[in-house]
Amino acid sequence: SPVTRINGFPWRLRLRLSPCGKLIEVCLFCDKSDESHLWWCTATVKLITKTSWAVTKTFTHKFASWETDEEYKELAAIDVSSAMMKVEVKIDTDTNGHNFCMRPTLGVLAARDCVLIVGGERVHVNKQ
Repeated sequence: SPVTRINGFPWRLRLRLSPCGKLIEVCLFCDKSDESHLWWCTATVKLITKTSWAVTKTFTHKFASWETDEEYKELAAIDVSSAMMKVEVKIDTDTNGHNFCMRPTLGVLAARDCVLIVGGERVHVNKQ
């Protein structure tokens, strides 16, 4: 799905075929692909499937910008033989999306702004 911002956080739903090939997994993750900040939030997610056998599932999960795409929360596994299913997801976060800090921009081997001598040891530091 396209990224949808809820309370300042970038959410995305993803469908993927299970390893056995008989189920479709509905997954939720915070998509940080265009984010330049580090962040985290604890979200309460409510999943409502609208079929003849309606299911409601609620859980709380901590999402973070440093998670990889493989670190997602699986919401449901749906039988591939099901003709159609409508899935509704409601997300409520414990923060408003403003708990950001800047992502470090320099690598370990990058040049530093200056050198401090601490206990006789040279420590390379940046202005940040």
